[in-house]
Amino acid sequence: MINPKHIGLYRDDGLAGIPGSGPPVEQKRKQVCKIFQSFGLKVTTETNLKQTDFLDIFFDLNSKTFKPFRKANDSPCYINVDSNHPRMIKHNLPQMIANRISRLSSSKEIFDQEIPTYKHALETAGHTKNIEFQDIPRNNRNRARNILWFNPPYSETVKTNVGAKFLALVDKHFKNSPLGRYFNRRTVKVSYSCLPNIASIISGHNRKVISQHNQTQASQQQKCNC
Repeated sequence: MINPKHIGLYRDDGLAGIPGSGPPVEQKRKQVCKIFQSFGLKVTTETNLKQTDFLDIFFDLNSKTFKPFRKANDSPCYINVDSNHPRMIKHNLPQMIANRISRLSSSKEIFDQEIPTYKHALETAGHTKNIEFQDIPRNNRNRARNILWFNPPYSETVKTNVGAKFLALVDKHFKNSPLGRYFNRRTVKVSYSCLPNIASIISGHNRKVISQHNQTQASQQQKCNC
């Protein structure tokens, strides 16, 4: 019906590129809706679009271009340079943003049009490193390697190099063992995880308490026989 190579899916969002227009495309839309209905599901679809957004990218078939997409009133916000995050993450954040916006821009001209908003967000967070357009190959497909990740929580108050200690233990216990081919520095990697800040923890706790309180009130109202 539709070439799977021309379909993009992420959770409950999907986008398909279908050649042609008019009645043939509308017929495919009805076929998709009928498939969903056969499983007792509903789906909202639109067809014959020349411009549309999908996740964080906006496509324009008329000009054959694409650019970053943000919802209305959605301003980017990045971690502050003084936050409790690994130094490498804070140091490389401007470069990561430059790479991402470059990938989402079909040309340097579009990149230059879109980047001021992201530059302002980085400067607000204290990042002073300039970001420029990166000419990144888009068809670079590397063979995926099975990697086992160790993700210890990061904190600047911890002085021990947890990652180095962990990899040293991998070398010590697996290097000359039959399991060495499965557990080594090529198959086991370390990446620190960042815990939520205090505001997020308090907010989550409050939501939990309020939810429990509302459930208690609802159960008491159901038991009431006034």
